Amino acid sequence: MMENEKNIILICFDPNNEFNDFKIQLQQINDSVIFHDKLESCINFIQSIEDKIIFLITAPSSTSPFNNFNQIKNIFLFDVSNNSNECLSFEDSKIVGIYNQFDLLCTTIKEQIDLIEKKNCRWCFFDQIQYTNKDLSKQSNSFLWHQLFPDVLLHLSSDQQFENVDQSILQQFPWINDYEPNEAVRLFMKYPSLRELINKSLKNEDIKQLYMLRYFLRDLIQNLE
Repeated sequence: MMENEKNIILICFDPNNEFNDFKIQLQQINDSVIFHDKLESCINFIQSIEDKIIFLITAPSSTSPFNNFNQIKNIFLFDVSNNSNECLSFEDSKIVGIYNQFDLLCTTIKEQIDLIEKKNCRWCFFDQIQYTNKDLSKQSNSFLWHQLFPDVLLHLSSDQQFENVDQSILQQFPWINDYEPNEAVRLFMKYPSLRELINKSLKNEDIKQLYMLRYFLRDLIQNLE
């Protein structure tokens, strides 16, 4: 089973049960999707969330109770009937948009999730290198190595394949030989143990370990640029 910190929670407030036909698609977008049809229970759940990012999906007529919750990062309004006469203010940056096509709604949610994953990934990966650089600034060889490391990875040939990957890595991450390069950020954020392994290897200058993961690291850096 894949590790997942479930940093993002999709909450679908659907008092009129208009979104029933779309539950499966929403669950395919994100690992954690919560459906509520009662306002009180929905609000209580939102108030109970402290360290997660909430994306709220609801109808245009149901937005007002949720305007002041700091836990909510983005609000997506889905107008099933496409006849909303609501006068909505987009001054609140939490409202991403109003959608009457579910495919477009899903695409926008995925884009927002990708943005947050990339932001978190930059923090986890590049901040680790910068933090290490600060500690190594008085040790010229190590400092130079950390500065050049990303550039070396980016110059690896794109047609090379993984080779000589340690069996322990294959056991932890069986997909390492078979993934799409544009999935690198999602996989990096999805596996806490992978982040720990990479950050530890960077800190310890573990060339052998980093060499085994070199193509994944190259894809990760390219996707973060």
